[in-house]
Amino acid sequence: MPCCRAHCLFRSLGDGEVPLCRSWGTEVYRFTWDSSFDGDAVVRIAQIGDQIRLSLVYRSSRFADTERREATAAPADWARLQEAVIAANFWALDPTGEQRGLDGACWTIEGRRKDVFRAVHRWSPHGAIHALGRLLFAFAGQPLAGAKLY
Repeated sequence: MPCCRAHCLFRSLGDGEVPLCRSWGTEVYRFTWDSSFDGDAVVRIAQIGDQIRLSLVYRSSRFADTERREATAAPADWARLQEAVIAANFWALDPTGEQRGLDGACWTIEGRRKDVFRAVHRWSPHGAIHALGRLLFAFAGQPLAGAKLY
């Protein structure tokens, strides 16, 4: 499918966020984390030519100010991301998981390679998907790098 808009049914795009089909870069990943009690965050990383660009939007609670940041990541970070995507078998995962709950976090990890799009939605996942989200938070730096991720 050339546009991912049809796949964005489970999440609302925040200020400044666009569907990945209109996002920068030929390959891009976005992690949207919406916790029950610890705020929400969107971390996006993309390969644009020879550069790896990272953006972050984070709000620690419903009443907190929103922090926005953009940075350049190292090529080694992109290689680690690719390894985590493969370890999680991201491109072959079912779009939705079985688990649901009231106390936890809703995760959406999206990826686009040229015209191929995948969105994976989970409730407080474990295993390789959790490791992929943790890596994206680590790339974002503090305060997300040290956040309790569930």
